Amino acid sequence: MNRTLIRADVRRFLRSPDALFFTIVIPTLMYIIFGGSAEYGDNPIGHGNINMVVLINMSVYALSQAAVGYTGTTAIDQLQGWGRQLALTPLTATSRLLNQVIAAFLISTITLVCLQVVGVAMGAQIPVLRFIAFCTLSYLTVALFACYGIAVVNTFKAETSISIASGLLVLLAFAGNLFAPLSGTLLTISRFTPLWGLGELARYPLTEGLMYDSSGIPASTPLWYALVNVAAWLLIFVVWARLSVRRANER
Repeated sequence: MNRTLIRADVRRFLRSPDALFFTIVIPTLMYIIFGGSAEYGDNPIGHGNINMVVLINMSVYALSQAAVGYTGTTAIDQLQGWGRQLALTPLTATSRLLNQVIAAFLISTITLVCLQVVGVAMGAQIPVLRFIAFCTLSYLTVALFACYGIAVVNTFKAETSISIASGLLVLLAFAGNLFAPLSGTLLTISRFTPLWGLGELARYPLTEGLMYDSSGIPASTPLWYALVNVAAWLLIFVVWARLSVRRANER
């Protein structure tokens, strides 16, 4: 582990206006509008309130943006030759990977903490043990979308690919039932998108599968739906990332 590299990566994230805007500012504003300041925010659901549901949804979206932003930037660095320079140092490939994992974990934690501080201050409610379970499950988002970020950048091989990946995340969040409750055909389609399963898993400690659709009608979703969704998309993104990295290295 190299603390200097980890510190440099985290500082670069905190100094990037784009990263802070998409990972902290936008999710926080959306939480305040649709959760913290909403009249229905105090309505009970599961073991907490609607306010907390919105906070969890925005946390999953924020973590996916943080993972894509960090890993995408790292992949760009590799394509531009930074990896070859690091290869001249005593750091092994395993050490470099460990550094990136730790940096991604720290960046994601900063993002998560910022949102939770705002959420608690604005009345989001959930028992402590269930809050810990939600935070733990949320980190699955980092693993899945880190692979997604690496795959997109190595496929398109340009700095703009990070913007493409981040822009697609907004659409995936809408499709994944994170920004607004869906119903009918849209909800059925939503269950096949990558952020839907992560949102369901993160909300499960609070709602235990219960959610309201766009008409306000409650509906319960079996846990295994979300588990299958996350496992399938993780497999897809891991394979895509491995193939794209291998192709980039061959060139």
